[in-house]
Amino acid sequence: MLTLHPMKEIRIVVEGEHLKLVTNLLDRVGATGYTIIN
Repeated sequence: MLTLHPMKEIRIVVEGEHLKLVTNLLDRVGATGYTIIN
């Protein structure tokens, strides 16, 4: 049987110079499954 879990989609749009800051914050809060598009 397939078990589904509710998920939320959050989009964060930042300039390239802030990418490292945002990914560090996501890692610090334990966010998983995010995708970075350049």
